[in-house]
Amino acid sequence: AAAVQASGMPVMIQQHADGQYGQAQALFDQGRIVAVHTSVLTGQGVGGSAAARLSVDHLLAKDAIARIGTHLGWHGGLTVDYIHQEGILQIIECNPRIV
Repeated sequence: AAAVQASGMPVMIQQHADGQYGQAQALFDQGRIVAVHTSVLTGQGVGGSAAARLSVDHLLAKDAIARIGTHLGWHGGLTVDYIHQEGILQIIECNPRIV
């Protein structure tokens, strides 16, 4: 980060978030949610990717992705990565596709 800052380019640093990594994937039809699936990380792959996942029923994540897609009038796939702990959900990434 110091080398990038010295070059005058802006830098964004993400703070560590405690909790379990999860992912919500949904399909929308003009803002109407058609299907949604949530999963959590059970094993990491190369570079920390979520190589192994377990399907779960995370209502907070399902509600969050539904609100995002509805608000945007989204059509197609949408994926959010999140961290959750003790009933608190923090969305850390959003992709305009199923990943």
